[in-house]
Amino acid sequence: MTPLILQKQLCDEIKKVVSDFTFSDLEGNQRKVNVFPQTLPLKESDGEEEQFYPYCIVMLDEGRVSDSFDKNETRVILQFGILDDLKMQEHMDLMVIMERVMQRFMENRQLENFWRKGDINWALTGEEYYPFSYGILEMIFQHPTRITASQEEGFC
Repeated sequence: MTPLILQKQLCDEIKKVVSDFTFSDLEGNQRKVNVFPQTLPLKESDGEEEQFYPYCIVMLDEGRVSDSFDKNETRVILQFGILDDLKMQEHMDLMVIMERVMQRFMENRQLENFWRKGDINWALTGEEYYPFSYGILEMIFQHPTRITASQEEGFC
């Protein structure tokens, strides 16, 4: 359950960190960044995925639980997706939003009972997904082995 709590807290924190960003959709409307845990919501028809852009998906990738606190880790990948608004600057838009998140976790490694460990890795995709552009951040968090019963509420 501890990784699920990390995921929820990261979703809430990312919403705060990127709250002042807006990006254009295909019709030119400005939209705030949507934040989702693990995957995009299911789409009911083709083309419907565009309604989720811009977005950040907070994905639990892998982890380790140990008797030793400093070995309890969860690797998280943040995937950002935006639509190109024909300004041909999607790589700049992605880097600005990703740098904001990186800055948050470089300045303060702590997120409640979780601590970012090591480097933050990032990557951008190429032109093959046009008009969509994607970027990812990878972070590892250390965490306690046990959680309280109150933290488990709302998961099952």
